[in-house]
Amino acid sequence: MKNSWNESFTIYEWIAKNRIIRYVSAFNDESTTMKIVIDKESQTIASGEKETHYVGYLFIINPLLKSEVFGKMKTGDFVYLDEKME
Repeated sequence: MKNSWNESFTIYEWIAKNRIIRYVSAFNDESTTMKIVIDKESQTIASGEKETHYVGYLFIINPLLKSEVFGKMKTGDFVYLDEKME
């Protein structure tokens, strides 16, 4: 499934009669992450190197609660539940 607001992740969704399974694979370039390296011996604080990586999210949703879940939670990791299958 294509997403409409960020091209750095892919959504896979499987629907069974008793659950909706959604897996999201997202690329994180840490552009919004502050990396701090503290050297206790020299008592210095420096900016650390960003480490790009992929993260995966697995959501298992009761289909009876679909209207309560999709499009309702728009912060943190739950932002990946904002997209709906076409």
